[in-house]
Amino acid sequence: MQAMHCDICGLAINGEALEIQHIRGRLIATTEGGKPRFIDRKNGATLRYACDSCGSWIDAAIAHLARSLRESGLAA
Repeated sequence: MQAMHCDICGLAINGEALEIQHIRGRLIATTEGGKPRFIDRKNGATLRYACDSCGSWIDAAIAHLARSLRESGLAA
């Protein structure tokens, strides 16, 4: 069995991991339960995988960026 490696640090992923799906396109609301979906995807989707440690760092970085944007008045 081939080992999966973290796309951030390059180490083998053992156990918990984070999958990141990067899609660029237009987001629309649907009537089926209100779940959004993408249309007009540009270049499809890119999947990246991160080990638990890097995944935690990514989660913290996203939370930090969101706080910074709110505090600067650039986000709602």
